[in-house]
Formats: sequence, C-alpha cells, structure tokens
Amino acid sequence: MTLSALRGHIVWADAITPLGDTWAATWEALLRGDCASEPWRAASPGYDTVARVAAIPELERGIDEHGNGAGHRLGRRLMDRIGAAGHGACAVFGAANHGDSDLVVALAASLDDPGADVDPALWYGLLADRVPQAFQPLLAGWNSSACSSGLHAVVDALMALRFGAAPFAIAASVDALSPIGVAGFARAGACGSAQSKPFALDRDGLTIGEAAAAVCIGADSAAALAAILGVGMSCDAWHPTEPDPSGDGLAQAILRALEDAGLELGHVAAIVAHGTATKKNDAVEAAVIARLWPARPPAVTSLKHSLGHPMGAAGLINLIAAAQASHSGFLPPVAAHDYAAEPGIDLVNGAARAIGRGAPVLAMASGFGGNNVAALVASETR
Repeated sequence: MTLSALRGHIVWADAITPLGDTWAATWEALLRGDCASEPWRAASPGYDTVARVAAIPELERGIDEHGNGAGHRLGRRLMDRIGAAGHGACAVFGAANHGDSDLVVALAASLDDPGADVDPALWYGLLADRVPQAFQPLLAGWNSSACSSGLHAVVDALMALRFGAAPFAIAASVDALSPIGVAGFARAGACGSAQSKPFALDRDGLTIGEAAAAVCIGADSAAALAAILGVGMSCDAWHPTEPDPSGDGLAQAILRALEDAGLELGHVAAIVAHGTATKKNDAVEAAVIARLWPARPPAVTSLKHSLGHPMGAAGLINLIAAAQASHSGFLPPVAAHDYAAEPGIDLVNGAARAIGRGAPVLAMASGFGGNNVAALVASETR
C-alpha cells in the first residue's frame, strides 16, 4: 500500500498509562527505566489463572448499570483530556484491540444462576461495543487491527487531513485489562513468568498492560512536538498469531515509511520497536533490523518492560515516545538494568541514550494477522 504524501504535525499528545496519569509523568518514568507490574488473577468461566500485568492504578473495573466497563471509562477520561486541551471539535479516529470483554464474563456469571434476572445492559453490550461510544460525538472512524490498531488510527487521521476533511484530526486508542484477554494470552503461552524483557536472550513472554493515548495531528507546524515524515503499512497474513519468520512484511512497512519520507536507512537515528518480549516476535524484529542496517544499526528500545503491552494503544504510544525522543534528544532505555540482547541490534538498556535533538526516529507496531505499521517522525527543534 502506497501512502504517498501523508504528512502531518503532532501538535498535542497525552496518555494514561500504568506509569503515570499523564504523558509527561509517563515519559519521565520511561527515561528512568521504571516498570509497573503485579500479579493479577484473571477469572473467567471454567478458567482461572494468575498472570503478571501492568495495570493503571485505581481504574474502576467491572460493568456498571449502563453496560460500561473499564475500557469505556478509560476512553471517557481520554475524551475529557481532548476537550480540556481545546481539541473538542476535532474528528476522532479511534482504535482498540478489544472492547469491554468483562461484559461477557459478567453475562456468563449471570446465566450461571437460573433464578437470577440478567441485567439488560449486559445484553445490550453484546450488540454495541461501548468502548467506541466513549468517543462520541466526535468519533469519525474506528478500527481494530489487533496491536497495530493505534498506528492505523494515525494513518486514518492523516488521510482525513490529506483529503481536506478538517485542519486537525485526533488519533486515539484505548485498551483496558480484561480477564478473557489475560487468560487467553496465558493459555496461548505468550505470558512471561516475570517482568518482560524485550529482545533479551532469556526472554520468556510478555507482560499484558493497558493504556489510553491520543495525538492531535494538524497540517500547520506551529508549536508542533514533531512532524510525521512518512508512514508505511503491510500485512504478511502468515499466521493468525505468529509473525512471518522471514520478516519481509515488517521490512516492507519500514522501507515504505522511509520512501514516503524521502529519506534513506542511514537517516534513522533510533527505533521504538514493537518489542513484545515473546520469543518469535523479538527474533523476527531483531533480524529485520539487523538485515536492513547491517553495518551501523540505529539505537533500539521497547517500552514494554516498563509499560507492559498496552495492546491496541501500543503503536500510538510508540509514536508519541518516538516524537518525544526526537524532541528531547534522548531515547529511553528498555530497562534500568543491562541484559544480553538479540544479536545485530543496538539495544538501549541500563540508561537513556542521547540521540541528538531533531533526529528522525522510527516507531513500529505489529499485530495478529500479520499487520505491520511503521511511522517516521522528527522534531522540528533542530
């Protein structure tokens, strides 16, 4: 897919994560190499497991009387931020990996009791996903392309700008922890036994997280955090959950983003990788980076040791981090401690690394089904 001339400027960004209630707090924690995780019991009908997760403190769980769960409530908090920042009239292009699947757990529990009346809100929730409704009345589009969803929302917003729909557009993504999601990843063997270690030789799985993030993208560069120089997309469709071991689809997305930006591989100073800490994802991603940059690979980081894997919001948070890294001139470490990494990549761990202000930084995201999205950003402070 060619995305020629998709350009925009990030004029505002915010996020709610396990590391902080604002993007500023999250960024400071990322630079320190902080991490937020805890054991969490995921109880679903017929299955009960404990997995390590990164949870947003004090986020209310469960389904309320209107059929709203934690995902909807997190989305509403994000909408409040969008309005408070003065972007309450902008079209929102939203994304998520899953909806409020706690609703299914609550419904199943209600049906277990033959004498109990089932709350009508639970039945309604099966017909209409409540998470997208958190962004009404501004919602202009919604996608769910697994863990690449957040970066897909950025492409949607850029396309709206290109075709003159509005001078500004919002890309937003939200996913909250759910028992079904945690149990599903645990049963698939994707969850690690301890805090995740992206690209480590001894990694054994991911830490599931949750987050909400949004960026306002405009055509005007005034007071912009960074410019989106180019984007690339691909879908290798290799397997429902596993990446194509050749990495060709991911490489294609990266090269298309560079072509869109009119830059060469050597211009990329740093990469905020998908880096889930699963055996197969990290091996493929590291091999692609080593193949494209055989002599002098860019500095590479992943946020998922610190934040956990925030599912659909992961790619959008990677984009914000890439923009902030270019703006500040510092790339956060994977972790506050060093560990042996996959060969062929220059992994930043132990401490943040200076990359130079205004340097182009690549943000990446991949998702089930073979989805790959890459976006190249650079601050305009240089």
